[in-house]
Amino acid sequence: MLDLAELLFFLVSRCLDLLVGLLLLIVMAPLIALVVLALLAESRQPLLVRRPVRRNQASSLRLYRFRTALAGPFGRPMDTPLGDFLASTRLEDAPILLNILRADISLCGYALNRINGVQSD
Repeated sequence: MLDLAELLFFLVSRCLDLLVGLLLLIVMAPLIALVVLALLAESRQPLLVRRPVRRNQASSLRLYRFRTALAGPFGRPMDTPLGDFLASTRLEDAPILLNILRADISLCGYALNRINGVQSD
């Protein structure tokens, strides 16, 4: 059971996540649209990949990211120049805003520390 301080922290954290997540999504929408168009021009493979991440020992989640590699011969991933650019500029992580809006992860608080299995004090 949550006490009042934890409940207040959760509500403030969630409100900040929604406000900042929506603001970032609106500001980055033109850039995200350009990335989507570039990925579509590169190939017809899926635009997003879902990377499984362990939240803690009991649960896991899937983080959304832009595709940075193509399926090569024998199913091996093949890096592309566009994928290298997305990875070096960290634009491949822009779809993680969807995870924030879905409340899978949080911008503030302890949820991000738990993703890599590190417990915060």
